[in-house]
Amino acid sequence: MANVKENVSRYYAYANAGDWAAWCDLFAEDTVLDEQLAGHVEGLPALRRLMKGGLTGYAEFQNVPERVLVSGLEAATLSRITGKTHTGAVISAPVMNYFRFDEAGKIAYMTNVHDTVPFAPLSDPANQGRRMKKRILVGLSEWGYWAEELVGPLHAFDAAGYEVTFFTPKGKKPVALGASLDPGYIDPPLGRSVTSEENAKKARALESSDRLDHPKDLSRWFPERPYISSSAYLRELEAYHAALAERQRELEAYDALLLVGGSGALIDLANNFRVHDLILGFYRLGKPIATECYAVGCLAFAREEDRKSIIRGKHVTGHLLEYDYKEGTGFMGTDFNMGPPPYALEYILRDAVAPDGEYHANIGNPTSVIVDYPFITSRSTPDSYLCGELVVAVLEKGLRKYGWVA
Repeated sequence: MANVKENVSRYYAYANAGDWAAWCDLFAEDTVLDEQLAGHVEGLPALRRLMKGGLTGYAEFQNVPERVLVSGLEAATLSRITGKTHTGAVISAPVMNYFRFDEAGKIAYMTNVHDTVPFAPLSDPANQGRRMKKRILVGLSEWGYWAEELVGPLHAFDAAGYEVTFFTPKGKKPVALGASLDPGYIDPPLGRSVTSEENAKKARALESSDRLDHPKDLSRWFPERPYISSSAYLRELEAYHAALAERQRELEAYDALLLVGGSGALIDLANNFRVHDLILGFYRLGKPIATECYAVGCLAFAREEDRKSIIRGKHVTGHLLEYDYKEGTGFMGTDFNMGPPPYALEYILRDAVAPDGEYHANIGNPTSVIVDYPFITSRSTPDSYLCGELVVAVLEKGLRKYGWVA
């Protein structure tokens, strides 16, 4: 029999993490909901459509269970919803939920009861207008990201009033590389510090906040490609494509994608098929895709069915050969020292854009960010703030080309 109490816990955990795709996965295909505010909902497809984009009326949202009662395949909970609207109105209300699960552990029926008055600010016209602000999906490695390469773009996104959602490959909280938090660290190729006191302070404040505590879990969000050796390969492949199409449609809720650099990107972003499928989803929707430093490699490896890179014929930049370490390429969570990186990203990018595109090293120039829509590529740490500013320019001013001449 399904572990009902565990699945009830997941119901709240996924909601509080903003992982609505995983939240919807808890429900049966023929599920029925009677929700106090949303009304009567029948079937999982209808529920996914309802939850696409999440709870857009909230700027902040938490639903914390206070009492959980389980009897067989039924459960009842008393929880408290707290949050803020985009206009700053505070919401706080107790909620009673009833769940009925099927034998597979999926939610077959759910209803809730609560006072509707505390939720009135959600329908305020001023709040309805503000909730249309742009949403950015930001991906980070679990093996170490370079702090400024997150702080820089985040500064631009926050200033523009964008809503930012973070994800990591397996849902773990991302951690900044230690060297990127140390103003005294001397970068070997450049022979100088690349981290200012100000950026180190911003990065440490971000690390100590709860902003990165609950990233979306890409491994639960996007399906895994089956092995060709599987005895049920064709059926699994069909299921994979069906699930992938649904997940990629969910990307319509976002306005742009950013993949943050740092050596960790070499481990769990660059050759991660789920990351490639995520990129392809934004690519097919014609939405901006920004990548920094070693994360630019994700674009070289993201390929359509013809196995040609999506940056073929494009202008890009990325971590150049002269910036690669000869020794000391390290990661968080392990004392493994790779020495130099496993490949020269510059060479891979040059080959990926050939024959009609171009890789721009811009060696000797203090910054290097290239916009060749839909791609915004950033060379390394000093380009981070400019990268964020150009993403905003792409979204707000229609910028389509920057940093190169045809």
